[in-house]
Amino acid sequence: MRKSRIAWMVVAALGACGGPPALQNAPRPNPAIVAGAAAAVAGAATLANPDAAARKQEEKKDGDREARPAKGGEQVPADVLDRLDAAKTQPAEPAPPAPPTPAPRSERGDETPLPAAPP
Repeated sequence: MRKSRIAWMVVAALGACGGPPALQNAPRPNPAIVAGAAAAVAGAATLANPDAAARKQEEKKDGDREARPAKGGEQVPADVLDRLDAAKTQPAEPAPPAPPTPAPRSERGDETPLPAAPP
């Protein structure tokens, strides 16, 4: 196990070195042949189980229906909308001023020690 790790580390170190790619002169497959092979595999899978693709699409559609939130059909009464419009047209009353907040203890100067806890 340890020897295989060392071997992989050596391969990775050599691959990380600069220079031309290691498989620069390797033959490349013809893309048309690769596409034909993929089509043949897909055709064979369809012939083996013709209903599989339709079944997967139905399962996917059922899952989408459950995941989507339902649209609410709630009706808002007209008087609610009228009250909102009336509130917008009337000037808002100014809010009462907030009461002053007390200063922190260190600024007040009355730092009295807390009573001691009973033993």
